[in-house]
Amino acid sequence: MKHVFLMNPAAGKGGRAVQKLLEEIDRVGKENGYDYEIYKTRCVGDAENYVRKRCLEQSGKLKKDRIRFYAMGGDGTLNEAVNGTVGYDFAEVTVIPCGTGNDFVRNFPRPVDFLNIEKQFKGTSEKIDLIRYNERYAVNMINVGADCDVVIEAGRLKKKPFISGPAAYAAGAIKVLSGKIGIKMAVNTETEDFWEDELVLIAIANGKFCGGGFKGVPNASVNDGLIDVSLVKMIPKRRFIGLLPKYKKGTHLDSRKDAEVFKCLKCKNVSINPEEMIEASVDGEIVKLGKTDFSIVKNAVNFSVPEK
Repeated sequence: MKHVFLMNPAAGKGGRAVQKLLEEIDRVGKENGYDYEIYKTRCVGDAENYVRKRCLEQSGKLKKDRIRFYAMGGDGTLNEAVNGTVGYDFAEVTVIPCGTGNDFVRNFPRPVDFLNIEKQFKGTSEKIDLIRYNERYAVNMINVGADCDVVIEAGRLKKKPFISGPAAYAAGAIKVLSGKIGIKMAVNTETEDFWEDELVLIAIANGKFCGGGFKGVPNASVNDGLIDVSLVKMIPKRRFIGLLPKYKKGTHLDSRKDAEVFKCLKCKNVSINPEEMIEASVDGEIVKLGKTDFSIVKNAVNFSVPEK
């Protein structure tokens, strides 16, 4: 198997931590005779283009050896790698989490193992689902409303010295909640049509976590063939802030009292129709969306999980 490490120099804080990972890749790779290489991405979209190019080259060969791409960055880098590998069954993808949020690995029993290079080299792949929209794919979650606004603020704050990923999200949340929140949107699924005049946020999820560890969609699974849609209805800001600890822990669905605030459902297709173009966070990257249809693609990609 060919092992290709996609290093995103712009992810997280970079620096010594990433350098140590690169040194560990060289050590483990050489000591064990692995066929590996390191590619440093140059700009947004470069990882996806490089992965797709390598897959196209491999698909033209009579013998299609397996190739595994390691996204060294955050969920955005993983998103690019995933979009480049879709449709190529000989390709695998995984992530070495050194970004800001690193939420996707939290869906697995031992997230810390994704930083263990020896276990990563010895990983085995399993099929996971993806969410398709506008001819693209999301691996973890699409967030609209307050969740997205926090990602935008965290992206600005993390550029400042001494502000880590989790601290950037916490500070971003404080700033967002000090201003106006709420977004008007129609939401429809194949089983239910409903209109909420105004929502605090909506999450269209494959995974459970967003925002650097908020377990906002606790019933989601990356391989159940379903999308989890989570909505937070418009409520007074003070009450929403009071519910944030539950939202972070993933216990916000346990109380009947809170059921009037949180609505969650599983489906295979969902569409959103905002009153105007909106910003959305797709695996931590900000995009513009209008009326958009989302659908689950079961077993869409081979995802490598570190050796246990």
